[in-house]
Amino acid sequence: MQLYILNNLYITMKSIPSFARNENDNLLFQHLKKLVHEEIRSLDTKRLFWVRLKVFLFPVLYITIYVFALQQAKHLFLFYTCFGLMGAIVVMIYLNIIHDAGHNTIFKTKKANSLLLYLLDLLGANSYIWKIKHIKLHHSFPNVAGWDSDMQQHGLIKLFPSDKTRKIHRYQHITIFFLYPLFFFNWLVVRDFKDYFSNNQPLKKIQKIPLREFIKLFLFKSFFFFYTLILPVVIFGFTFLQTAAALMFMLVTAAIIALAGLLTQHVNIKNDFPLVQENGTLESTWFIMQLTTGNNVHTTNWVMRVLLGNFNYHLSHHLFPNISYAYGKEITAVIKAYSKQHDLPYRSFSFTNALKYHYLLVRKNGMQKEFFQEGL
Repeated sequence: MQLYILNNLYITMKSIPSFARNENDNLLFQHLKKLVHEEIRSLDTKRLFWVRLKVFLFPVLYITIYVFALQQAKHLFLFYTCFGLMGAIVVMIYLNIIHDAGHNTIFKTKKANSLLLYLLDLLGANSYIWKIKHIKLHHSFPNVAGWDSDMQQHGLIKLFPSDKTRKIHRYQHITIFFLYPLFFFNWLVVRDFKDYFSNNQPLKKIQKIPLREFIKLFLFKSFFFFYTLILPVVIFGFTFLQTAAALMFMLVTAAIIALAGLLTQHVNIKNDFPLVQENGTLESTWFIMQLTTGNNVHTTNWVMRVLLGNFNYHLSHHLFPNISYAYGKEITAVIKAYSKQHDLPYRSFSFTNALKYHYLLVRKNGMQKEFFQEGL
């Protein structure tokens, strides 16, 4: 039997994969967890004020720039510039607000955090699908093909080494420079709808989508395209071509910024891509898999800290997703020291190296022969 057939097996099987059990790994994680919480208790909680301030500041900034853009019918350069800035702010809203609201780390109540998720719907994406995919699939099964739907791509790009190699993948180390900028456009007009209507998506393995979410999908999508495409034409004198170009500039800007941060944390040649075995199990424990499938990016600049929500401290987030990103630096220091002490596979790369390792993975995946060979 070809192992590739086994790879297809976990894509179609309904049972959720289980992790290996190792008492030593469990004790190590419990001890690390204790150290992290002790560190958090020693820190000033006033920094959470700045986290909550962004909940107000970034959406207001987005709306203000949008309103200003609508006044620029005679100054198209400013119009396009504003939409580009809106694209950058979309990423800031996602990383600082939506992402942490999904993990219930901004406000004390789940209801208050859940209300913030509607920001994602107002930005054209779908919060219901995103939360399930991100919390239940990506965080549970990072880099596991068929289950990590945050990272899974289909067709044109092969990111998982275990995926089938197609002829078009031979050139993906070149085509990614044209396809990656379309990431958000694809999310808005293709990916969300596939998650709702295709039975082959990982989401369908774990949850049935309520009818109200189908209605919400179309209502919010329609509203997003109304205020970005139609309203500027009907009321403010822009042509449809001008607004379409501005929207694409916004989406491309957002995609470039977002992917530069997101792809450096998991999908690279230095990280593992675990396979679900024929019996539905994974070979490592949850704790070790989080360490081997992800990495930090060791930069502490102001942009990453203030605008991108400390997203470079990604291992600390995966190990302790219910702790605010505001404590990422301190948690990372504890994890790093603990990993060194216990010989754990902690990884941290520079931003440029992380990008290079991602590119090397893409090139290797595209140029390799069929990953699984007969008789293995």
